Amino acid sequence: MFHERALLLGRLNRHEQALAIYALVLKDIDLAKEYCSRTYNKDEFESKDVYLSLFTMYLNPPDFQKLGVTVGSSVAIPTQPNVEAALQVLVEHHERIDTPKALNALPSSTKLESVLQFLVDVVEEQCVQRRHSQVLRSLFWSELLQVEQKRIHMESHCIAISEERLCESCKKRLGTSAFARFPDGRILHFWCFEETTKTKGRLKREM
Repeated sequence: MFHERALLLGRLNRHEQALAIYALVLKDIDLAKEYCSRTYNKDEFESKDVYLSLFTMYLNPPDFQKLGVTVGSSVAIPTQPNVEAALQVLVEHHERIDTPKALNALPSSTKLESVLQFLVDVVEEQCVQRRHSQVLRSLFWSELLQVEQKRIHMESHCIAISEERLCESCKKRLGTSAFARFPDGRILHFWCFEETTKTKGRLKREM
């Protein structure tokens, strides 16, 4: 019955209530983590902190009456922190948990060796992200330089249009009309260039 209630609460986005049933009523950490895995979405406000909710729930079991979950007097609800379960969630899913919030929630009596693996994983992940960002910046900078070099190269070409110069398409004089230049050196009236481009595009679609 409680499992079905948790599923229903999850569909209603009442994640803390659903997690309370999995973690503290059913006392099944695997079901609680599975629920978080299904629900977590870093881009959605309602579900980006489900792992943090599970973590803090083990550290500070909520008052079920205030939480709005009725379980009956026959069900024994833990009232003491389950630090071991909380640390298990923290270590296994550190990349989906807000680090400062998690550290602030830990009891002051928590030993360093208990969270050492979590801290190592967080530092390693940040180093990887930093290297990834540096690689992306290098790639963007290289692409920017290539574009700039291409622009300078293109602007270095000087095109002289004489009064006798004819459009390669319509064979009429260019005069003072707007024109376009193909990479192979052909020069067309700008409207001829547009028409040529449209025709080529149409032929490709028909093929």
